[in-house]
Amino acid sequence: MDGLQATVQTISRWNPLVLVPVPVLVLVLVLVLVLVLVLVLVLVLVLVLVLVLVLVLVLVLVLVLVLVLVLVLVLVLVLVLVLVLVLVLVLVLVLVLVLVLVLVLVLVLVLVLVLVLVLVLVLVLVLVLVLVLVLVLVLVLVLVLD
Repeated sequence: MDGLQATVQTISRWNPLVLVPVPVLVLVLVLVLVLVLVLVLVLVLVLVLVLVLVLVLVLVLVLVLVLVLVLVLVLVLVLVLVLVLVLVLVLVLVLVLVLVLVLVLVLVLVLVLVLVLVLVLVLVLVLVLVLVLVLVLVLVLVLVLD
């Protein structure tokens, strides 16, 4: 029995975790995991809010561009009554505005896709972190139980 006690004292000098009860270690590791999960949820909520803000910005931009197009079309109808040449110029302007609208929408869609990819990447990184923490927990428990 004295040899076993001396071995435990020697190990406890090398590894102070031997003297900490297993439930305390489990509680500490569970608290760390809960903290990581809360941080993940906060990060996901922030990213979702950013995506919602980007989508609202896109909708406002589309509405403004639609209003501009409607005003341009009304102007085209008035100018048709005035001159055919002015009509041709306004149609060119409308085509340019439509091209700009399409380019802006494509850029916004690319931005949204990039944000979604960043969100997925962050979630994957967080899952990897959680898996590493679980592996560390298992390793600590195995070392403590041995």
